[in-house]
Amino acid sequence: MLDLGAYPRFHNAVRLDTPETDFILWVEVDASDDARTWRIVKARAPISRFRKEGLEGNQTIRYSENNARYLRVQIRETVNQFPVTNAAVFPSSQSQKDVIPEQWLTLQGARDPDVGVPAGTTTWTLDLGSTNAPINALDFTTSQQDFFRGVRLSTSADAKEWSPAGGGEIYRYVGDSRREESLRVPVYGYPDIAERRSVGISGSGPVQRCRRTAGSRALESLIRTGVRYWRIEILNGNDAPLTNLQLSASMVPRLILFRLAAGHSYRLAYGNEKAQPPQYDLERTLRVSATEEAYADSLSNEEENSDYQDPRPFSERHPALLWTALALAALALGFTALRTLRTPPAPSSN
Repeated sequence: MLDLGAYPRFHNAVRLDTPETDFILWVEVDASDDARTWRIVKARAPISRFRKEGLEGNQTIRYSENNARYLRVQIRETVNQFPVTNAAVFPSSQSQKDVIPEQWLTLQGARDPDVGVPAGTTTWTLDLGSTNAPINALDFTTSQQDFFRGVRLSTSADAKEWSPAGGGEIYRYVGDSRREESLRVPVYGYPDIAERRSVGISGSGPVQRCRRTAGSRALESLIRTGVRYWRIEILNGNDAPLTNLQLSASMVPRLILFRLAAGHSYRLAYGNEKAQPPQYDLERTLRVSATEEAYADSLSNEEENSDYQDPRPFSERHPALLWTALALAALALGFTALRTLRTPPAPSSN
């Protein structure tokens, strides 16, 4: 039971911390204003962890938004008492949804699983074509009605060496005459990939180091995120693969929020992944309330930045020269070895 204080904010999620490593359990969440009369705000939701499979799972339960002082979390464990070391309740943020409605862009349309993969998993290998568009969510469709499966994610820069990138779970079941399902796995972040964002007013700095510009003058935003290759695995265990299963990948559009200054025009500069992001206090001071109207605008034609200076070393900017030099060196060595073999040895003198 959790006491959120006399005047709690509206809340809609609770996360449980536990030392348990491998489990899947069902949870009920109730709310009360006086700790005597309770109402159900989430009848049945799963929590899980699969560390044997390299998955942290999910220990956060979302429920109907309310501002009740007391929460009661009931974990359906019939054998042993389930250990919980800490619990965190998260406030809801309806105002953010009012300012910026949720949007999604499809990166990879619905596709069937890969063929010829080991038994026990259903696998997809995705090639996004570049590192410029990050995946923010993976969506699954299936005709199967009752299931719960863990999902494991891996990323790679070359489709040869793979690194763990988290995971989640998908499920569909009927609880208390109501169907519950979650077929989306959010992608919050992954190793070795840094996202860099900055906005501000300036006429120099990173603008000169970016390859392309769009619009007119002074807004700079450098965003570097994403990996090219993804591997998505559904862990079937001893169950048969899900029927009519497909996967699609999507991203959240990148939005730039800033306050317009009178008499200024703005320019978006991008394209140089090695540029260092500028530091502005705007990201810490900007606040947009739910009552303010977000002004949406479109960019003018894209144009090359004539002041762009490629920061890469000469050998990286001209790889053909390096390979040509290596080929010439190999030919010279071969010619020298051939001449050595053909030259008769000098006569020895006694």
